[in-house]
Order: sequence, then C-alpha cells, then structure tokens
Amino acid sequence: MTNTIHRFIQNGEYIVVDVNSGGVHVVDKLVYDMAGLLEPPLSEEMPERLIAELKDFPEDEVRECYGEIYELYKDKVLFSEDEYRKYADIAVKAPIKAMCLHVSHDCNLRCKYCFASTGDFGTGRKIMTPETGRKAIDFLIE
Repeated sequence: MTNTIHRFIQNGEYIVVDVNSGGVHVVDKLVYDMAGLLEPPLSEEMPERLIAELKDFPEDEVRECYGEIYELYKDKVLFSEDEYRKYADIAVKAPIKAMCLHVSHDCNLRCKYCFASTGDFGTGRKIMTPETGRKAIDFLIE
C-alpha cells in the first residue's frame, strides 16, 4: 500500500494531510514524527519499536499518542484507504470524486480592469437553469 499521508511544517505548525479522506490535521511534534514512522494497516497494539525511535519523548506520551492516531485510523481520517482504487481496473476514465457547478456567470463588482469583462465574461450575465443543475447532479450520482 502506498503512503496515504503527507506531512509538512508551515509557519511553525506541524501538519499531516490524509490524501484519501481529505483530512487536514494540525498536530504537535510527537504526532508529526510518529505519523512519519507508521505504515498502514495499523494494529491496536503499538509497535514497540516506536519507543526507541521516539526516544526524545516520554514513553507514556508515545503510547497515548499512538492510541490517538489509532482512533483516527479507525475513524478513517488518517491513513485511510483509497475508496476509488477498486474502480481503477474497470473505469476507462478516472472516477468523478467531486463536482463544482458554476451556477452564476456574473460578478457584481464590475471592475473595468477585470479579465472577466466587468463580470459577464464577455458573453452576458447568466444563471444556470434548474434543469441543467438537476442533470449535473443526476450525472454525478450515476
């Protein structure tokens, strides 16, 4: 299984992102370091190697931290599985995971310098019809 998380530090904050669930977690240094040492599937019992690998932290905190990470794993918001992998072999195209509907082709600011030609994008001000919206939602569901 490929790693499903990305870790990074931004403005002194430790951040762990779960790619598959979309979960973004602002964490402390212990969670950040531990997440970099783990690979799914996780088990309820903490791997004892973590005590030595995280020797700068008290053992009881390491154990508590693993328990919290394991709860996030069980809740499928950290080290989650790719729900769309099962479709990879049968889909000609990538499955649609999300849809953004552009329901209003208009902007009320009317800035003269705007690339969108004062908000009508050069084609006139338009609003999506309910029929088009329903068709889009039906397509997504199908």
